[in-house]
Amino acid sequence: MTELAPPDRRIYFLHIPKTAGTSVASLVRNAYPQDQGIPAYFWHQLPDMDRRRLNGYRCYAGHFGTVLPDMLTGRIPTITMLRDPLEHFVSRAAHSLRSLDVISFPVAVLREQIRVATGDGDLSDAQADAVLAAARSGNIGPILGHPLLVRSGVDLQTRTLGVHVDLTWLRDQGRDQAYESILTAWAPGPASDAVYEAAVASLESMEVVGLVERMASSVALICRYIGVPEPPEVPLQNSNPARIDGHRSYRESGALTTVQITMIENLTQRDRELYERGCAIHAKQAKRAQRRWWRMLPWPVRSAQ
Repeated sequence: MTELAPPDRRIYFLHIPKTAGTSVASLVRNAYPQDQGIPAYFWHQLPDMDRRRLNGYRCYAGHFGTVLPDMLTGRIPTITMLRDPLEHFVSRAAHSLRSLDVISFPVAVLREQIRVATGDGDLSDAQADAVLAAARSGNIGPILGHPLLVRSGVDLQTRTLGVHVDLTWLRDQGRDQAYESILTAWAPGPASDAVYEAAVASLESMEVVGLVERMASSVALICRYIGVPEPPEVPLQNSNPARIDGHRSYRESGALTTVQITMIENLTQRDRELYERGCAIHAKQAKRAQRRWWRMLPWPVRSAQ
């Protein structure tokens, strides 16, 4: 079997949390030799990296937001994945619930976990205990209704693409914080007009805008761009396959009340606008790729279609 040559393009997969990004990151990273991929995945690994070494890689994938492009010399071709804002918001809340290991750790440790998750170091024990009580109930509803826990999810997709965090300030932050907590400290939601416009400009400049709800076509676009064969099956890691490519959603599951759905939609208005722009961009990119594929077919095959 002939070994395929590695892609000749540099690429940055900007991983927004809870957008099937683990699957896409694995696909992208596996297309490049290991020594050509950045040996990091989280923002806190970047500030101390040597700039010359950082610029020497050809494949970047991780929770780096706009931090990585701001540290690189010249523009880096970028791809990302978006998700329906309601689905994205609930998925993050569910992930927060799962990450609170309410059995294995002492209450004092869990309270600190909650303070990190909410980005609020001044959270009182009583407030933290209220979140713990919701987590122990096993019900997403109370978590969604707790503003301290969900505030980092407000317009998170828009803020991830449209906010440029000052690197000097970033170096002074706690290295154990998730990127969304850093974003919330620097530019809390809802996203401003300026942040939204910056996010739209970022999307429109991207080589591929993928959608969780269109996973198959997203993977196809990514593979075509970097020049590798499509996998026989759509890769799914750290994902719920029942909620991929238009299958049953949180909205359709009956797990959320009308009040909760309205609350989430009010908290993610900018993300909804951005997602709709992303859908339009994805459709154009898919159509362009189809035309390109059609022109590559031999004439007898084209005329037979």
